[in-house]
Amino acid sequence: MEANTVGKLIKLLSEYPKDMIITNQANQPFIHIINRQGEALTLSTEKPIGYCRKCGDYAYEELNRELDYPGQCPTCDENLYNFEINSLENGSK
Repeated sequence: MEANTVGKLIKLLSEYPKDMIITNQANQPFIHIINRQGEALTLSTEKPIGYCRKCGDYAYEELNRELDYPGQCPTCDENLYNFEINSLENGSK
């Protein structure tokens, strides 16, 4: 499968009204955009809960409620305890 690029996305989006909401296949709106500094542009349906103390990237709520972790880091591919997450409020990565 060929990956999409920013150029393809811009061309596609230019065909739609500017106030149209963008959703995923489950009709969940993308509410967070992450610029991975030249590596990728990530659209997320989840709001981050803080920053991962290990890598500094965003941490998100752990969706698997069977696990006893409040957060997870997609970059580290690890579940996180509260002490492993820095707050968004203080802006400290």
